[in-house]
Amino acid sequence: MEKFAPRSNSKFVPKFVRNSHKKSFGKKVFSTSIPGTSATSSRPARPAGSAFKPFNKAGGSFKPYNKDKAPFKAENKEAGSFKPTNFKSGPKKFGRQPRPARIKTKAPGPSPIPTADPYAFPMRINKYLAFKGFATRRGADELITKRRVTINGSYAVLGDRVEESDVVEVNNHKKIESYVYYAYNKPSGISTDETRKGTPSIAQSISLRGVFSVGHLDTKANGLMILTNDRRVSSRLFNNGHEHDAEYVIRSITPFRNNFKEKMAEGVHIGGHVVARASVKIEDPHLCSLITTDAGNHIRQMCATLFAEIEQLTRTRILNIKLDRLQSNAFRKIEDDELKEFLEALGLQ
Repeated sequence: MEKFAPRSNSKFVPKFVRNSHKKSFGKKVFSTSIPGTSATSSRPARPAGSAFKPFNKAGGSFKPYNKDKAPFKAENKEAGSFKPTNFKSGPKKFGRQPRPARIKTKAPGPSPIPTADPYAFPMRINKYLAFKGFATRRGADELITKRRVTINGSYAVLGDRVEESDVVEVNNHKKIESYVYYAYNKPSGISTDETRKGTPSIAQSISLRGVFSVGHLDTKANGLMILTNDRRVSSRLFNNGHEHDAEYVIRSITPFRNNFKEKMAEGVHIGGHVVARASVKIEDPHLCSLITTDAGNHIRQMCATLFAEIEQLTRTRILNIKLDRLQSNAFRKIEDDELKEFLEALGLQ
């Protein structure tokens, strides 16, 4: 008597019967049917008197596991080659993987200041001509291109270097016989960039000719500028690693925060670098005086980084040159002891 009577639905057919069509090990196949169903199974017929030996993928016969010839024996445990399998360890197959820990890095510090003398020999010819006051570096390149510069009797080429003992001559070019220096009070609305269109420049605002401005100030700012025909001043005042202090007076729309003074002393990070450090003296919540080596390019950015919106920016001093009571858009000549101290600070005396 049968223990069960399976229905015609294949759901109740034994599993080995349902999946038998997926297995075929030989040509001889026999079918097995269960009463009351249409399901059949196909199996290979085992030869009489012989044991069935399954084959592996490589074509060889199946070899049972022999623990005596296992690749990892118990005696190799001390050598470190025995690695037992731990099914509970290892990364999870599912789920969110843990995020790697972030490595906190400090913002890079200021660019290294060159310790070597920027005017040491050998020196490029265009830099030498600018140092001697013949022209700017770009103007010197034009003189070299027009074959007006000779080194030891031979025409100079762009990129040539000169030694201190070389004889450099500039033909058909009048060298500046004397240098002049002026202190100028730039008003707001005047641009220090002569090539900027739509904004009046310093040259258009005053009657002086043959001079240029030294020390950048943005159009909205006002205060002290140096006007001269000495190209050496422009390269030694705020450029090439020379740090000379200047003083500014800042009036802010918003009150300064409590840490404004400390943050300025530490140095403000702009673009991943410390642009400048400043010594601050706070007069009232909206007014302070600031001494820094910055040329004036980053004062507004430094204050904006520390949540101080500048209403008025005035430069009152550069080295020993002071603005004092100089009227707006007026200039005065720098001379005598004031000029001597100024040139000594720049290393030009």
